[in-house]
Order: sequence, then structure tokens, then C-alpha cells
Amino acid sequence: MIVVVRSSCVAMLLVMLGTAAACSSFREDSGTRSQDAGARPGDAAADTRVDDAGRNAGAEFCDGFDVGELGARWGSKQGHVKRVTDAFVSPGHALGIDLGAALGAPLEKAYLAKAAPFAPQLTVRAQLRAETSGKDAEIDLIAVDVKNPTGVGRWFLALVRHAGLFTLQEDVELPPGVGTDPRSDVHTALGVDFTDFRALELRIDFAGGKVDVVVGGSVVKSKAIVPVVAADAVEVRIGAAYVAGAIESARIRFDDVCIAPVP
Repeated sequence: MIVVVRSSCVAMLLVMLGTAAACSSFREDSGTRSQDAGARPGDAAADTRVDDAGRNAGAEFCDGFDVGELGARWGSKQGHVKRVTDAFVSPGHALGIDLGAALGAPLEKAYLAKAAPFAPQLTVRAQLRAETSGKDAEIDLIAVDVKNPTGVGRWFLALVRHAGLFTLQEDVELPPGVGTDPRSDVHTALGVDFTDFRALELRIDFAGGKVDVVVGGSVVKSKAIVPVVAADAVEVRIGAAYVAGAIESARIRFDDVCIAPVP
């Protein structure tokens, strides 16, 4: 028997000098903002909170998952993605993906995808929460797939939950006869935790060959990447874009996602 213990907080009522204090929990029916219970001090300044209608002008695409049909403004949807109320940042919904027998869910890809013309820089911002169990579990939470990059056979970057760590993984195939880039398929540990909502940014400089991972307003990892000077397009996938390993359970939540530039 596999027993999965999830983080929660015990509600307390203290009647003292006419004041009361309480903490919220991660329950299917709570509808409370998880940030209220577990926010880190550094995340407030980097809050990516959006409303669905007001932040989609110009070259930035945003979705707070609160209005309209889920995924309708994304390019494609795969697997069992859902709108949830058990944990969110902007009231009162988030994007949810559940995986694993412990949660009564299949082990399969489930994500939203958005494509855009290639640009020299790309930024992906989100509030992310991911609770997983399983010794060798591997889940691509955010995937950036460059389509037909010039001079490169394949270019792919992912923020991954891998063997109990949150990592950054680059997967690059060089043209035949050139060899294999030593950075390809290597997991770089980020040293941060997303078991409660954290404000996350991936700042990708394709032309300059660099990616910065920003959490709570601070750069936690800078990594050299194989430069890309031109490509047909770039696609961003959020959720569980790739699933492998002995995943017992995974409960993934995204809120206030923004991708730029998206014409």
C-alpha cells in the first residue's frame, strides 16, 4: 500500500483581544489562496498575478485560468487538464494536472501549449506549485520547443521535476557530423522548492546563449545554452509535457502564466 502525505495546515482560532488568526489548507473544496498559507517573503515583489482580460494586449500573452473555456486561447491542449479551486494565486482558479494511481489519475502527458514566431529573447512567467512522489519520477513542468532552428537539429529546454529535485534540462541535437553538445540532456539542479506557489520566470536569451531562472524576484540559476539565431517558431508547453519514471503521485498547479513576446 502506498500512502501519500500532502502538506496541509491545521486551522486554528485564537480569540485574543478580539482578534482571530487562521491558516488555509490545500483541499479540493477550500477555494482559498495557497499564497496566504505558504508565501515566501521574496515572492510578493515578483507576484505575477494577472486578470485574463486585462493583460493580453501587445506582445504579451497571459492567462489566469479564471474566465472562459479552459485552454481556448492556447494553441492546443492535451490530456486531462482542468480548472481547479483547491489552490490558486489570483482568485479563484488555477490550472491543475493530477497524475498517479494515488490520486486516481493516469500517468500521461497533460498540458496546454502556445506557439509564437521565433524572437531573439523569450520570457515565461508563472506561479507554480508542484507536489510529487516517486523515486525516479520525471515530469517536464515547462517546456520550450524551438521549431526547425537554423544550424541545430533540435533545441529543447525544460524545467523538470526530476528524481525529487527541480532542475533545468537542455536537449540539443547538432547536425549530422558535428557531434553531440556536452550540455545536452544534462539536469542542472536549481536548489529551490515549489511545493507551495512560487513566482517563477524563465528568461531565455536565444541570441546570447543564456537562460536565467528567477524565483521570487531573485536569479537562482544562470546557465549557458546553445545559441539559436533563427527558427520557424517556438512553442511553450505548461503542465506535464513529458512524464516518465516511477511516479506515485503528482499534483501540479499553475496560475497567472505570461509568455512574451506573443504577437
